[in-house]
Amino acid sequence: MPDLLPHPDAPSYRISPRSKRVWGRLSDWYGDALSQYGPFPPQDWCEVIDELPNAAAERAALSEVRQKHLTFPPRFPEFESIVARAGRPTALTGPSMQERLCDFVLRNRTLSDAQRRAPWTYLYRGHPGCAGEPKDPLTKPSLDYAVVGVVIPALGAQPGHRVMAEDLALELRDETTSNRGI
Repeated sequence: MPDLLPHPDAPSYRISPRSKRVWGRLSDWYGDALSQYGPFPPQDWCEVIDELPNAAAERAALSEVRQKHLTFPPRFPEFESIVARAGRPTALTGPSMQERLCDFVLRNRTLSDAQRRAPWTYLYRGHPGCAGEPKDPLTKPSLDYAVVGVVIPALGAQPGHRVMAEDLALELRDETTSNRGI
C-alpha cells in the first residue's frame, strides 16, 4: 500500500468537506480565474464557507454566486456577503395578502361554481419599477407592489364582489370584538 503523502502545496489549516465541495464547484465554473489562489481554497474563504448552517444554505449561496457572477468569480467581500445572506434564517411570514383575500372571500362571500373557477383580478398599489421601467406585477413581481384587493366578476345571476385589504381588516376586527362580547 503506497504511503499517502500530502500535496506539496497543501495548506497548514484544515479544509472541511463543505469548503472542498464549494471550492470545487467554483473551480468548475471559473477555472483559471481562481488559479491566483492555488489549488486549495484560502483560509478566509474556508472560514466563511464553514459558517453556512446547512446544505440548503450552501445551495442558495452557490445559486446566487452563479446568478450574479456569470463570467468571473466574486471577490472575497462579495462572496462573504452572499454567504451571509444565504446563511441567514428566513422569517416565517405566513400567507400572502392574495392568499388571505382568497381565503376570506371563499369563507365570507356567496360565490357560484363559475365564479370560483373564473379568473379573479387582484388589485395592486405601488409604483411601476425602478428607472422608469414598466413592470407587470403578475409577470414581473416587485417589492414595489402590494396587493390591496381582489375583484370577483359577476356571472349570471350571482353578483360580483370587490374586497379590499381594509375590508378584510375591518371584518376580522368586527369578528374579534363580537367574539369577546364587546
